[in-house]
Amino acid sequence: MSTTYTRAQVVIAVEEGLELAADESGRSVTERRFALALSAVLARLDNPAATWDDALVRYAELRAAEDTAGAAAEDGTTFTRDEVNTRVWDGIELAADNFGQHGTDDIDNLALNAVMTLLDDPAASFDDIAEDCYAEDPDAIVGWLRDATATERLLIQLGL
Repeated sequence: MSTTYTRAQVVIAVEEGLELAADESGRSVTERRFALALSAVLARLDNPAATWDDALVRYAELRAAEDTAGAAAEDGTTFTRDEVNTRVWDGIELAADNFGQHGTDDIDNLALNAVMTLLDDPAASFDDIAEDCYAEDPDAIVGWLRDATATERLLIQLGL
């Protein structure tokens, strides 16, 4: 029997996974990059075929609410692990492709790995995720995240 997760479990893991990715990359989860990723993931949880316009509508709704507490409300929907993995990644990728990041990067990969790990172990730390998902020293991963941030900022400065 495969494990299923409620919508609330998934949304909490997504919020915490994005926050962990932001924190470890030296950024704030309130930056548009992460807020748009959350919005796109929530849109894809609602509808796997959600478009960028759907994600932007969700973003506006979340901004108007000023918190995401309602996003985790139970509606009876459950997801398999594969469905969570696909929809979260598709949402992250949708945001990355449309926000000007020029595709996904190490921060996005960490966010997905954090979400999937936190689903199974809500108490997992960054060190746990580094060991379980990367078999790397956490400091090495932080270096990748800082490089991704520097690259993103350079692309923005260059107007690319």
